[in-house]
Amino acid sequence: MPRHIKARAERGHTSIFEGVEVVPYIDTAELFFDPEVRERHLDNDRVYRKLDRFTQLHSGTYLKPVWNKDRFLLGYKLILQLPSIATIEAANRVQEKEGGALSCFHLAIDFVSSPKKHGDVRHALNRGLLLKWRRPGPTHDEENGFYAQEYAGRKRPSRNVAYYWDRHCKITGEADCNHVELRMLRPGYIRKAGYGRIKDLLSLNPREWFSHHLDVVEFTAAQFDAFKRRIVRLHIRTNPIKEGKHVSKHFAGYMASRPRRLSGLLDRIYRGRAMIVKSRRPNVVERLTRIDMSSLIPTALSFRPGIEVKGKSGVEGVSTY
Repeated sequence: MPRHIKARAERGHTSIFEGVEVVPYIDTAELFFDPEVRERHLDNDRVYRKLDRFTQLHSGTYLKPVWNKDRFLLGYKLILQLPSIATIEAANRVQEKEGGALSCFHLAIDFVSSPKKHGDVRHALNRGLLLKWRRPGPTHDEENGFYAQEYAGRKRPSRNVAYYWDRHCKITGEADCNHVELRMLRPGYIRKAGYGRIKDLLSLNPREWFSHHLDVVEFTAAQFDAFKRRIVRLHIRTNPIKEGKHVSKHFAGYMASRPRRLSGLLDRIYRGRAMIVKSRRPNVVERLTRIDMSSLIPTALSFRPGIEVKGKSGVEGVSTY
């Protein structure tokens, strides 16, 4: 059997993720509202006062005015951090009454494992996580993770994925957690996906979203080293030292150091990640073994428990647990 066909036939290999608990939840959701009165004194706007009152009654919610560079008021962002079901339903009532739009949401998928297995899952996701239909280019690296797309100075993409290996699970509180966050960043893309209201997020299927937008392949350090060696051999073969040509000892030392220098350069370019390799050499990633995640990821979201409390005006709110 040809090598690439054999690799595709081996889908379903999930030994790295055996015994790993997957916890999907909504990490952040944002609603955008147009102001009723575009003034610098925000208290004069009825919409601002209503949204500000909402943030006082519901924990984990924040209100952020949006200004342009000329200090012209564009609208308001109502930000919900780790919302409960009750908070989402309350925000949906405000959205329907005031005509807000779901402008952004982050679907978090936490891979909770034992301390012994945390490192294996970290290397598998750090090297093999793929964002499908990603624009070519480098990733944005952090000390404890990376973002799939670097868009500083460019138009913000419709989607991005963030990965951190040292975050705790916000639902269970467990520390040995690998955090994958699929970020939907543009309201038009969200509406086309069928999520115009924030209440629609309650029926979101994490398994379908993960399989549609993300993929995981096996890309070990040994496979990356083999990938680099092929490039180094090709470069040396196509740029040989001409026979009989006199070269100085400095130039000879330079040519002898090419394998080491090229290997270091490839480390800085590709960073050992299949996601960057795919943007430059997609045929290499096509031959890698896909890991079937469909049986690991639940079909329903998890939510933090909410406790109903009464505000001063008698309106029900939600407090943290």
